[in-house]
Amino acid sequence: MHQSSDRVVKASKFQQLIVLLYKQSLLMRRHFGLSIVKFGTPIIMMVLYIAVYTSLKSTVYTTYEPQPLLMEYKTYSNYLIGYSDNGFPNLNSLVNSVAEFLDLEVGKDIVALDPVYQNNITMYYNRLGKEGVKTYFAVFEFDSNTQYQYYSHVDTIYTLMYNSQDQTYPNPLIFNLNYYNVDFDSPELQYGYTIQVAIENAIAKMKLGPDADISINLKKPPSIIESSGSPPSTQLMPAFTLLFVFVGYTLPFIVFLQQIVDEKERKIRSYFRTFGVYDELYLLAWYIDGLITTIYTTAVFMIFGYSFTGFTPFHFTTPSLIFSILITYGIALYAFAVLLSTVLSKTKAAVIIGVVLFLFGILYGLFSCLLGDLLYNIWSKKPYIVTIIFDILPPTNFIKIFSDISYPSVKTIANAVLDASSSGEPATYTWNTFMKQIVVGKDKFFGLPSPYESLNILFFLTFLYLFLAWYFDKVLASEFGGKRPWNFLFTSQYWSPVHFYKQFNEYELTGRDRSHDTDLQAENVSINPTNYQNHALIIRNLYKAYGENQAVNGLNLSAEKGKVLALLGHNGCGKTSTINMLVGQSNPDSGFIAVHGYDVQDQIQFIQPLVGFCPQHDIYWPYFTAREHLYILLLAKEQRSNINKDINDILKEVRLHQVADNHVSTYSGGMRRRLSVALSIVGNPQVCILDEPTTGIDPMNAKILRNLIKSLKKDKLIILTTHSMAEAESLGDKIAIMNKGKLATVGTPLYLKNKYNMGYKLNLISNNIEQCKILVQSRIRTAVFDKVNSNSISYIISNLDDLSDFLRYLVSDKASQELISDWQIQNTSLEDVFLRIVHN
Repeated sequence: MHQSSDRVVKASKFQQLIVLLYKQSLLMRRHFGLSIVKFGTPIIMMVLYIAVYTSLKSTVYTTYEPQPLLMEYKTYSNYLIGYSDNGFPNLNSLVNSVAEFLDLEVGKDIVALDPVYQNNITMYYNRLGKEGVKTYFAVFEFDSNTQYQYYSHVDTIYTLMYNSQDQTYPNPLIFNLNYYNVDFDSPELQYGYTIQVAIENAIAKMKLGPDADISINLKKPPSIIESSGSPPSTQLMPAFTLLFVFVGYTLPFIVFLQQIVDEKERKIRSYFRTFGVYDELYLLAWYIDGLITTIYTTAVFMIFGYSFTGFTPFHFTTPSLIFSILITYGIALYAFAVLLSTVLSKTKAAVIIGVVLFLFGILYGLFSCLLGDLLYNIWSKKPYIVTIIFDILPPTNFIKIFSDISYPSVKTIANAVLDASSSGEPATYTWNTFMKQIVVGKDKFFGLPSPYESLNILFFLTFLYLFLAWYFDKVLASEFGGKRPWNFLFTSQYWSPVHFYKQFNEYELTGRDRSHDTDLQAENVSINPTNYQNHALIIRNLYKAYGENQAVNGLNLSAEKGKVLALLGHNGCGKTSTINMLVGQSNPDSGFIAVHGYDVQDQIQFIQPLVGFCPQHDIYWPYFTAREHLYILLLAKEQRSNINKDINDILKEVRLHQVADNHVSTYSGGMRRRLSVALSIVGNPQVCILDEPTTGIDPMNAKILRNLIKSLKKDKLIILTTHSMAEAESLGDKIAIMNKGKLATVGTPLYLKNKYNMGYKLNLISNNIEQCKILVQSRIRTAVFDKVNSNSISYIISNLDDLSDFLRYLVSDKASQELISDWQIQNTSLEDVFLRIVHN
């Protein structure tokens, strides 16, 4: 058998890739909301970071005027302020100035300490309230810089100590002095700071003269997270840079995963296979979509990150290093998404897994931001292999790498808070540092992979994910496609597929159904090595089970080109399972199917260009037009130059040309069905499989489709399944009725009606069904009751003479005419044959 010249030339791989990328661009444009999430998230994250940073940086801290001494303040100590009479120059002048500022009296309210404590007020402080030592509210002393060489720029030093224990009660002043809960407006703190202001004022007047006009205001002191003169944002926000970058990359990942699995659930993925689209190209097109998102997201973060000075980890890291980390994370993340799409079949499951990964990454990132030291110490005590395993997931690997490069700069700034002499300026993080073990200050974490090692792991995982995605896509069976054997890579058929028609021996071509029906026996032996190439379809000894359910049970069937094969049967009889195996969407357990001499099991890639398929349930993109559907699938299937003319012709044949540029989501169910029929005839297929093509279509358009099917069968094989027996009878050249996975009968419509001839069906219309029954049974003893429906009753009459006698009686008897208002005679129909076979 030779291929005819009008058969299609399969589209090249390059052409398929281009049309798949065109499909991706349409998805991007038509799913506007999802595209906003994919491409807007990075910008939103950067704008949000800048807004938070700027708002914190602009925080205004209130200054406070000194308050007069509040003598009504309740304390359990004496209302005394002590000073050390240590012979400091101008001591008396200083003490008098302090007393004047506080409106106190020297010798009464401000007194010298006991001589034993004159030169050691720390000793006094440690013995307050013990051994009869008099307690003071506060004590101070002045000193020169001779003991404190690091204060070389000043010549007067004072020490002010507040009593932290009022006998047996905590001093409210000291009780409120803490780093985390300072209420500066409290009278206790104002009382205490007033003493400090008095001492500062005394020193200033001593230096500038008693007539100097001095105004001293106090600011709220910095907390543990603040450095001198800097708002909290400059210390807090850089630590959280990681989270903003993580969200910017990972939210688009969830959208990507949802979209690719949604196509799989809609069966678009498996539908592309029936058009001969290579699995590798389909996955590659989606991955290129992810790469575009990665490049865009990386560009956004690089531009914003290095333009805004508050993005500290970026500014203190070599740009090429940041770029490499972000790009590697993006390509690994989308490779991971492609891998997940091969093992997930439901969109809801894909979204749930994406959100779980996202939330887990957020929690892990928060832990890394807030407790970096603790995290490094925990991981450094784990075996090296444990940390490597944790690097397998792209989100956790990225968080670890980004923490590694941002940790030194963030910790340097944090240390500057605690050490005012520190500049807080971190060193630039370079490639040289990146390749070393994690070392920050005195902390050395040699139990962890270096950042460079983690990045290499992430890069290697990208290729591993892509390979596993390609492999699982071929070997994992699902309801949306067939599978190859797990060892297909080691078979010669995969690497060197045979393009020639498969040679079958007589044993393989013989059906082994043990039916006693002579027609089924003839079907079993109708194919032999000398004539099998004349048949467009050969099914032999086909079995398929789903668990305990034997869907197809030893089916044997054949058909020639130029014919319409009507495959009939009740729901669950095995029709759809047979068709799925025929188009390669599932694999038979045993037996084989040959299409134009090619074996579906081993040579599906050569069969797909020859087959057109209209599935039972419509497969479409809701926001694509009918024209775009035809354009994509036609170019995915064949090489063609006059594509626009062909598309217009097909649209006219199915009467969709007037709505060809409307979104399919606006179509009625019947219009979508006609689109499915149109998609099945693109590329001039040699075998056209129509699974219930007229379901849901109005009578006028159903008639048009039936005329189209009749015109298509020239030099082609049309395989038609339908629940309309009238449609099967009018279109079918060969009728095959399945029951319980087996072929129950086969033949032309006329042959089957003659074979299963049950006589004549007499339909009677009467207002008194019971009297009508009595009449028929009394006049036609051979009549067999068929059914009753409202005021209609049917009988099967095998003897034509008995029927003729009864009809003559009805015409002549007036009483019978009043009882029976109308009657009708029918020959045996295909529906009668079908019901009889299924019932038996």
